Amino acid sequence: MPWDDPDAVALRLRQEAEIHARFADADAEPGVRPRAADVVAFVLVRDRAGVALGCGGIRAIDARTGEIKRMYTAPDARGRGVGRMVLAELERIGRTHGWTRMLLETGEELPEAVGLYTACGYTRTDNYGPYVGEPLSVCFGKDLVPR
Repeated sequence: MPWDDPDAVALRLRQEAEIHARFADADAEPGVRPRAADVVAFVLVRDRAGVALGCGGIRAIDARTGEIKRMYTAPDARGRGVGRMVLAELERIGRTHGWTRMLLETGEELPEAVGLYTACGYTRTDNYGPYVGEPLSVCFGKDLVPR
């Protein structure tokens, strides 16, 4: 899915609005914000009627490592496996790029996200890149096993 697809943009805007509503300092994002030029793939999950339920993107950190960005599931679609579907597809795409590891950043204040990532095999890792020294950031990683 293109980064600038209207449904992709709408889901990312909903994600930002939810983050702003939950947290006072939601504008701060360490590092470079993801954009069309650096996102290798962006995935949408839709229901049978074509309504976009969830999304996520990946960009390269280096030749062997991808980074998950902008994971989001619409509130009315949560608990239905949407996040797991997005993660599985992003990992599949990462493997096609020869990546052997995926990394991501989230916050401890997002227990739903932490629960999803750990349930999908991600483990807490040292903060990397722009997240080093960021007290509200928690980072996770997962080795990608070739299929």
